Parts: sequence; C-alpha cells; structure tokens
Amino acid sequence: MTDQPRSTRALLALLDHRVPGFALDVGSHLGAVSREVGCTYVNVDLTACTESGLSEACHSDELPAGRYNTIFFDAREYEPGLAAEIVAGAALQLAQGGALITTARRSDVEACFSDVEPAGEAVIARAPRPQVILPQWPSYAVEFAGHTYHIQSAPGIFSPRHLDEGTAFMLEQVEHSPGARFLDLGCGAGIVSLVASETWGLQVTAVDVNARALRLTAMNAPQARVIPSNGFRSIQDHQFDIIASNPPYHTDFGVAKSFIEGAHAHLTTEGMLYLVVKRADWYIQKVRSVFGGCRIAERDGYTVIAAQKRPAKPKAAPAAPATTKKHAKRVASARKRR
Repeated sequence: MTDQPRSTRALLALLDHRVPGFALDVGSHLGAVSREVGCTYVNVDLTACTESGLSEACHSDELPAGRYNTIFFDAREYEPGLAAEIVAGAALQLAQGGALITTARRSDVEACFSDVEPAGEAVIARAPRPQVILPQWPSYAVEFAGHTYHIQSAPGIFSPRHLDEGTAFMLEQVEHSPGARFLDLGCGAGIVSLVASETWGLQVTAVDVNARALRLTAMNAPQARVIPSNGFRSIQDHQFDIIASNPPYHTDFGVAKSFIEGAHAHLTTEGMLYLVVKRADWYIQKVRSVFGGCRIAERDGYTVIAAQKRPAKPKAAPAAPATTKKHAKRVASARKRR
C-alpha cells in the first residue's frame, strides 16, 4: 500500500464505506481498488490499463453504461474538466442509495451531490442532485492554409479550444505527396489527421494513449485509421513515409526518446520525421544522433525539427587479415613443399 500514490491510498482507506452491490474503479493506480474490490477498472490512459494486468480493464474516457452502488474515482491524473465530467457521470449512474468515493475537487462534487462528507484526502458523496447534466463539449473553427476546419473538442485533451501555435507551425513545414503513408503520433483532437487526410490526400494513421483523444480524432478525421497505442507498440508492423508529432512537454525525455527511435525504425527509406518542441537542445541532439542530421525552423519559442531517414550504408567487405613479410615467406614456402 505504501507504494501507491496518496490519492489511491486515500480511496483504499475507505473501502469499508462501499455500498454492497456493483462497484466501479475509475483511475486508481494500476487498478489497486479493483484488485481489492473485484470490479471493473476504467482509465482514460491506455498505459495504465495495460500495466494493470487486469482482465477487466476498460480503456475509456467515460463511465461504462450501468447502475453502480459504489464508484471509486481517483482523479489524480485526470485533467480538471474531464474529472468534473466523470463526477457528473457518476451522479447520473449511481443506483439509489449509492456512493461516490473520490479525490476529485470538492467543489465539483458538491455541484452534483447534496450530501458530501470529507474523509481525509477524499470525499464520500451521496444523494445526487436532480438537475445534474453532463456538460456540453466545445467546438471551434480552425483556419489553416486557406481552409476552414470545424473541430469537435472536449476537456481532457491538449489545447481543447484552439489549434495551438506549435502544431500550426509544424503543419506549415510538412512536405507531402498524395497517397503518402502518414502517422499522427499523439493525435490529440485530430486536427493534424484531418488536414493530412482531407486536404493533403494522405493515408493517415492516428495513435494516442488517451481514450478521449482517440474518440475525438475518429469524429474529426473520419478518413483516418485510429489505433490505441502507446507510441509504436500497437503498430509494430507498420511503415510510414511521414511521421509528425507534438510530443508532450510535461513528461520526461523517455517518451520523446521512444518517439524518435521508434520513428526511425518505422519510417521508409527517405521518409521524414517532423517534431515541434520547446526546449529544443535535447531533441536536436537526439534526432541528430539517431538520424545523422536534421534541419531546424524556429518561431515564437517553437522549434520544428525535420529529419530524413537515410539509406542504410552498405556493409564494407571484411578486411584481409594483417600479416608480416616474414609470415608471408613462411606461407609461400609451405605451399611450395606441398
């Protein structure tokens, strides 16, 4: 238990407050609550579901349909807007007399429940308010390169209300030919996939670990093939002519390292990688070490790194073993005796 994050430990300390009947575990660390209670585990993050090792792990950005007597919700890694949406969903799906046990913000819980009891770092909520409704998702228009794109968005993804400047800058740098195989690595709301498939006429694959991002990309870029994947893990047999990514800045460089090395392995010869980053020095050095070189474009604090996968160099013929004149004479003399 001591290895668990504080938020998950807070929920585990309240297992005795579970209402008998069907339960649901949303977001606890590696499904810790689910292991104790024996219920379905839900997480918006694919990695958490996979690493939990649970057979009843559900990769989703919403609650599975059903009526639950107890919902445990660890909001630790949920963006506040998405966490508030999960709380509202819990209020709508609790059975009569059920309870929500959560580490979500108390103000969000009180907006949906009339009986909220503090319990250490968590709260126990009962009696959902009758007027609870799920919030409406925002949408917005994107102007890019003379085209207007209408984007369905939602809380819980990167840049939910506009096309961020870094991604727009990266799109401006991408060189493309119709029919090229294109990977949108970390697809977010799917703007890159939409531009690449609808306007550029590329064969687009979009991947992300975030279930909400995948759902939005499928809505916004219906021509793209959308695949849940932690980096390249679920697309090991795929090759691409272009890979583009706006990697997450808030993570350590391990994610970026896997993206860059994976891109080189999954690009066709002369294929192109495009990354848009901040704090560019590490990325530039890493790309150069993997690809052998790159070109750089900079604007307003963003750096786009473009690198081409070069043809593999032919292997040199093995060098003849070194010898001395004295040894050569001995070899020649031996041949004569034969």
